Amino acid sequence: MRTCPGWMTVAGLCCGAGAMLHPVVGGWIAVCLCMAWLMDLTTRRRTTGSPSYMKSIWGIVAFSFATLVVALPGLIPALRLVLDDSLSRKDRELASFIQVFWRLKHHLDPTELIAAQWLYAGGLLSLSVFLFFIVQRQLRTDSQLSAPDSSRDSASALTLETTLLMKFFLASAAIALSGVVIGWHFVDAQHMNGWEWRAALLKFYPFRTFDALLPIVSGLLIALALQRLMSFRWKKAAAIIVVVCCGLPFVPATLKREAVPPGYTADQFADWKAACTWIQKETPQSALILTPRESFAFKWMAERAEYVCYKDCPQDAAGILEWNRRLWWLNQWTLKSSTDGVYDRADLEKLRAETGCDFVVTRILGPFETAPVWQGKVWQVIKVR
Repeated sequence: MRTCPGWMTVAGLCCGAGAMLHPVVGGWIAVCLCMAWLMDLTTRRRTTGSPSYMKSIWGIVAFSFATLVVALPGLIPALRLVLDDSLSRKDRELASFIQVFWRLKHHLDPTELIAAQWLYAGGLLSLSVFLFFIVQRQLRTDSQLSAPDSSRDSASALTLETTLLMKFFLASAAIALSGVVIGWHFVDAQHMNGWEWRAALLKFYPFRTFDALLPIVSGLLIALALQRLMSFRWKKAAAIIVVVCCGLPFVPATLKREAVPPGYTADQFADWKAACTWIQKETPQSALILTPRESFAFKWMAERAEYVCYKDCPQDAAGILEWNRRLWWLNQWTLKSSTDGVYDRADLEKLRAETGCDFVVTRILGPFETAPVWQGKVWQVIKVR
């Protein structure tokens, strides 16, 4: 392992670039690398002299400094969001609850994971650990049987690299396990003891790095196992297997790829794009549009602002609370407006007064007393004023 300050600085520059682009995932990668380094240092202290030991210390210092400096352009805005105290503590905690245990619970609340997801993670983790020991045993055997020094050194180097990869992977697993312990609950989230500090920690996505590394590490270990277990006389078979394995990911990618977004039929999506095109061409650029919950890429296709978008949840506490308020206000407005069986002009006037919306795009709301300014097969556009 090249732990000298020079190589570790280069690694820090690369890791810092990742953290700059995505502070959460890039930051966790840096933490996992430091944890892997610490595990490696602990196991090597018994056999390594003090010069190498100190060299490794300076190496991780150089890595950390380089990572931090390069990551600053992305890290500073992220820290501003985290440390913002413009709202009261109660409001900040409520915003974290909404983000973690409601809007993003499928990412951040471990109790929301279904059985298939647990089986997938447990299965790949078990497979990775099993393959790691298989590969390590085979590499040790090759190192002992290899006569040339170059072959022995190659096997030893691969043994070290595989061990470091596994330590890096286990570091991400430890972080994910900590997230499970922090977020697990048998009662409703709002009744969980200490949900405030739990939500504050879970919003840093402790499962994201492990989730990304799981298929990567298992795939690499499968490739290594196949490589080591095959004898040289199977070169032709090995080449065929490599080609097949490389092509396998494209099969589900082709079969599973859908032409329309989830929740849409082909006709609904075609009509949705037509509605967006009409809005983009026929409404003022300053128009504010009330879009449905299943709105898809509206800002991109229609080039107009939405009053609120369920999928587009803000990251700052004030934005989250306002996003939540708007969703609940619309929920109450639709309930009250539909009680008499028609959305009349008074309902639209109330919508305009409270939200400032100029148009409504819908396929479910209605009937409206006001005739639509655009009517498709599925969607319609109603002018509020």
